[in-house]
Amino acid sequence: MATTKKINPQDSPDRFKLGEIGSLGLNLFNGVSQDEFKRELNFPASITTFKQMSYHSAINAALTMFDDSVNRVTWDFIPPENATEEELQQCKQIKEMMHDMEVPWTEFIKDVMSINVFGFSVHEKVYRKRYISNGSLHDDGVIGWKKLPIRSQETVEKFIFSDDGNDILGVKQNLSLVQDHYARFSNRANMQVVLPRSKFLLFRTGKHRGDPFGKSPLRDAYLAWRFLTSLEELEATGVSKDLVGLPVNI
Repeated sequence: MATTKKINPQDSPDRFKLGEIGSLGLNLFNGVSQDEFKRELNFPASITTFKQMSYHSAINAALTMFDDSVNRVTWDFIPPENATEEELQQCKQIKEMMHDMEVPWTEFIKDVMSINVFGFSVHEKVYRKRYISNGSLHDDGVIGWKKLPIRSQETVEKFIFSDDGNDILGVKQNLSLVQDHYARFSNRANMQVVLPRSKFLLFRTGKHRGDPFGKSPLRDAYLAWRFLTSLEELEATGVSKDLVGLPVNI
């Protein structure tokens, strides 16, 4: 006699929905991803690790070559074919804003390239009304970019996520993490700043799978870098001893 297998309601798919049902599945703890097995590759320890790696001559040469290639790029905004008058005007304003910031556009791109070291880069969007009295080259009152300054990776404490972990709601910056020898931030009433998602640009590199911290290209070179630096230290020690004998801890 044939029997009908009962289906667990939890195993049956939901009816079609326009919204999001699944989850990114990020391994998060207090707004920080914990996907790496090695502690030194997990944020915030990864900041120190990748910074040390970038000092090595072999790695620094590759980073410099990539940055120089990007710096030679000519940036332009081209309207689509058969563009409307409104689209042409928008394209013109974007071109004007790109060359009307306090910091040159090329400097902004150089800061963005820090993703090749740390894996991510946060930039706050700062606006102003375009008046000559405000330092703009134009005097039409249009709201444009004043600057897109980087928020140093070393000051980022965590990202703020939605309850389901799929959406980034903001980023928390902790200025107490900065070694402030000149007491630049001592007068701030609040050393912690929370930027909402609409207020910053987030650049990431690598196969990050939705991780706001990205995946630094230096991650894949980490083991090779560790072995290389260890061998270089042993070689330097040997040269200092005329390559006689082996160093022994007593």
